[in-house]
Amino acid sequence: MATQLIGFCIIVIVVVLIWIYLNKSKKEKEVVKTNLNKDYPELSKEVQAMLERNENEVAVVKYVREKTGLGLLDAKEFVDKNKPSK
Repeated sequence: MATQLIGFCIIVIVVVLIWIYLNKSKKEKEVVKTNLNKDYPELSKEVQAMLERNENEVAVVKYVREKTGLGLLDAKEFVDKNKPSK
């Protein structure tokens, strides 16, 4: 009985630690996304200029990925946030 209780407690602790780690990682990624325009102000201007010249959006996303090392989704979001208003 005591062995089963100890095993259960260990499992609960491990699950809680994993949950904390995953939530921390998610919050860190959100901070990174919100700071992109601050970290790359020149790139924001370049992206806006490229889109104003009607360059292919896929090419612009690829350019952002090369310059920043971002993943596809993050680069696409960066481009979408920097689209010039019509």
